[in-house]
Formats: sequence, C-alpha cells, structure tokens
Amino acid sequence: SGFAAAVSAAKSVDTVVVFLGLEPLNFAQSGDNYNTAVESENFDRANITFPGQQLALLQQVYAANNKVVLVLFNGSPIDITWPKSNINGIIESFYPGELGGDAILSVLYGDISPAGKLPY
Repeated sequence: SGFAAAVSAAKSVDTVVVFLGLEPLNFAQSGDNYNTAVESENFDRANITFPGQQLALLQQVYAANNKVVLVLFNGSPIDITWPKSNINGIIESFYPGELGGDAILSVLYGDISPAGKLPY
C-alpha cells in the first residue's frame, strides 16, 4: 500500500496527527494536466472526495491507532463523511498562511480553544 512507514509510526505513538487536503493552484507541484489535489477559482474539481489515496492512508493509520487528529488544508469543501464518523478530532485550517503552523500547534497543544464562525 505504500503506507507502511506511516502505519508503523502510528503504532508507536500515543496520538497521531494526520494532515490531509488540497493545494491551491499556485502551489501545485504536479505536472499532471488534471491534478485532483488542486483547487482554484475557475478550476473545478470533479468531486469533493479526498484526492488520491489520502482517505486510504487515514483509514490505515486509524486502524493502527484510533487516537487520531485530522488537520485539513483546503479552500473548498471536502467530503469528511468517514472522518466525521470515526476520527475524534478534526481541525479545519483552510489555508492558514505564514503563521499557520504556529496556530495549528497552539490548537493541538490546547494553548488556545478555537472558536468562531465557519465561512460556509
């Protein structure tokens, strides 16, 4: 499956943090004509599922250790039906910008309690 290292690491930790999502067109590193992980204005995705094998990775990591926090990177909707039913913690970070790593870390460590209105 190609996920052996992630699954092995998940078995050896208390809590797993998995980062999944999309990428804005200006950061796309794929040479594909249609990269399913890319989103942009005037560039519609064919569906709102996780691109590639991201959901399969999440499911295999969860099978190895069910204490998972999912951090989403996206600017448009993603189908989180399976994560919502199985994952205890989901952080919607959208595209957090330059200090996004610090902000996400503050949430993960409990230094702040994220609250507010979602944009959609």
